[in-house]
Amino acid sequence: MKQRGLMVLGLLLVSAFSGLTSSYADTHQSTAVFSGDPTQVFRSTNHPNRVAASAAAKQQCEQARGTREGYCEIVSIDSTAIGRAIDLKPIDENHPLFLWRYQSGQATVYLGGTVHVLKEGFYPLPRQYEQAFQASEKLVVEAAIDKIQPEQMQQKMLSYSLLEQGTLRDVLSPATYKQLNRYALVYGLPLEQMQGFNPALISQQLSVFAIMAMGYDPTLGMEAHYSARIEPENLLELESVDAQLALLLGQPLNVQRAMLRDALAQFDELAEQTDDLLGAWARGDDRRLGELIREQTGTSPEAQQFMRKLLDDRNVNMASGIAKMLQSSGSYFVLVGSAHLAGPQSIITELRRRGFSGQRIYSSDISVN
Repeated sequence: MKQRGLMVLGLLLVSAFSGLTSSYADTHQSTAVFSGDPTQVFRSTNHPNRVAASAAAKQQCEQARGTREGYCEIVSIDSTAIGRAIDLKPIDENHPLFLWRYQSGQATVYLGGTVHVLKEGFYPLPRQYEQAFQASEKLVVEAAIDKIQPEQMQQKMLSYSLLEQGTLRDVLSPATYKQLNRYALVYGLPLEQMQGFNPALISQQLSVFAIMAMGYDPTLGMEAHYSARIEPENLLELESVDAQLALLLGQPLNVQRAMLRDALAQFDELAEQTDDLLGAWARGDDRRLGELIREQTGTSPEAQQFMRKLLDDRNVNMASGIAKMLQSSGSYFVLVGSAHLAGPQSIITELRRRGFSGQRIYSSDISVN
């Protein structure tokens, strides 16, 4: 979803900075609950940043849970409520899923809209996703990150994210840097140790830290969930890792600065925005999801141009790749970010322009076949 939808790439650098912290006066607290007994709360206080506070609260909960079935979940950080998975999932047993079935000749494509970061409470997913996975010979993702060794992936990221000259403080306006520093302190991002990186990488890392503080985990995203269960030779990609890195981290500096400014301007609403997006996805509400994506896009010309590249242009290219699958043979389970399946210029629309109409799958459907 949006730029944050691909933040799993940035997770690879978290460990490099997680041991570095900054000292400042403010302290933070977080609250976790156990799904088996949500009335019992586990509150962690007086931590230097929100990531540390949430990690401590969840650890308390996990220790109390022991071997009982269920999961621990962050429900607040400081004064901000974090939506529980059970409250974001729909009550209605007959609602659309972000899942379509396309068939043409000897080919079948199950097209699923994913969330790149989730938490344990969203699992198990609706059974129709599992049915689509089991019915498919190939799993197709946007970029097959799992095929690349972590060390190689980190080197790739560094090649796109290092500043050619100067420091982060040099390339940002004083006002933007001050605002960035504020949020870096809140989430524990060691800004002084990251002066050699470009604004795009910093924005990506800050988003990773913030989403982790809310209890979301890129390793629990749908792509990771299914990629771990398939042989490497049966894992295909619509794009490439290098193409995504170039898009996310290789934009001109003026675009990166504008995108960072726009992101920081909305950062206080990140928890609410995440709840809204996850709720729309869980309900299969592609219209609302498309509206939210557009609403949360920055108003600067640079942001608008970037979103056209991130969504509209890529939708055309990914639809072309899916159309080729439909013109071949075999069965494919294609997973793309849900934002690519919402709005007037979605992959669904692009496939329809090419003469392919898919069947929408509902949560009440007995089978995807």
